[in-house]
Amino acid sequence: MKKILIIIGILTALILSCTTANAAADSKLLSALEIFPETITGTDEPVTKAEFSYIAAKIMGSGERKPVNSQFLDVDESNEFSGYIQYLANIGIAAGGDDGCFNPESKITQETAYAIMIR
Repeated sequence: MKKILIIIGILTALILSCTTANAAADSKLLSALEIFPETITGTDEPVTKAEFSYIAAKIMGSGERKPVNSQFLDVDESNEFSGYIQYLANIGIAAGGDDGCFNPESKITQETAYAIMIR
């Protein structure tokens, strides 16, 4: 378990520390590991909560997840990452706000990323 936490910590730090100069190389590495969604490969945009949910689920060994209507009011099957978000919710990792929303398009903060990976 300790090894897994160390690996998750390293990958989380790598994902969050991607700079514009290194973004292409970093995203290619994570893409090769099949834990980085194609939608953000090569971009210098901040990672959203939905994209990070995909990454976290993949790091945890989740297989492919089809889009679903999730428990969150703002995540339905039109969101390509909804299956991954619901998977994380089912195992107690992803949580929404008091309003029942997950806010999948909001940019993930370092604190939120670490909280997800620690859970």
